[in-house]
Amino acid sequence: MESNIFYTILKAIQSGEPESLEFARLDPEESALVVESLFNPKNGLERYRFRVHLSSRPFAPDCHLRVVIPSFLHEAAAEWLLCQYGRWGVTGLINDVADEAMIVAPSARITNFTGNYVGSVKEPDLSFVPVSPNGLLRDFPSVILESGWASRGPDRVDECRLWHEGSGGRVRVVILVRLYRADAQNQVRVTLKISRTTPPGTVATVTRQNLFPIPALLPPDPTLTMEELFGGQCPPGLGPRTTFTLEVGSLRHIVETTLISDGYCPA
Repeated sequence: MESNIFYTILKAIQSGEPESLEFARLDPEESALVVESLFNPKNGLERYRFRVHLSSRPFAPDCHLRVVIPSFLHEAAAEWLLCQYGRWGVTGLINDVADEAMIVAPSARITNFTGNYVGSVKEPDLSFVPVSPNGLLRDFPSVILESGWASRGPDRVDECRLWHEGSGGRVRVVILVRLYRADAQNQVRVTLKISRTTPPGTVATVTRQNLFPIPALLPPDPTLTMEELFGGQCPPGLGPRTTFTLEVGSLRHIVETTLISDGYCPA
């Protein structure tokens, strides 16, 4: 079984199609072997761009595997968030002290989940990873972004719960941008979900809004705080209550441009 799954994924990675593959209700040992093969340097896959999400399923003896071959459309949200970070620097909200104490990285592989999520593997589209005073990266990112097509299957994984609970609350903010498959008019619906928590990460506050279709009444832009960005441990001299605006209009523009370039219509 694991060899069949591996070669199905291998074919997609090498051809670039389809953009994502999902395998539900996998045996944990089989799924671990598949992931090990994907990351094994002997198989030479490091030259290809793909992202792996292996989610252990709390209270159930199986796993869910999703492999993404990112396109320009998939990367649109990460482009937006990187631009937001750049603007925070231009306006002085992110000064030299803050910038030196933060690593912003795409696809940083996370494998050290705890509790019910031991064995999970996640490669987010963008991670904000604080740097400790000793110069070492924190065990988990403080803020992560995941984007792309929504799952079609019934075994949908609660990504926010996995990040929050599996990190013991150290992943403070999860930003999800989800695209839903085109309808008969070739229109794509897009949503933005932001989930935030504090340690131990068992209770989260979630906000949702539509990017497309555009709401008749636009909600205020969401924000992050310096305290969230640095996972509760701000470097000296930085104000924990400093807020960073996430400009939804900018995200909507970038997503619309890439949707149209890919032949879709915003809903």
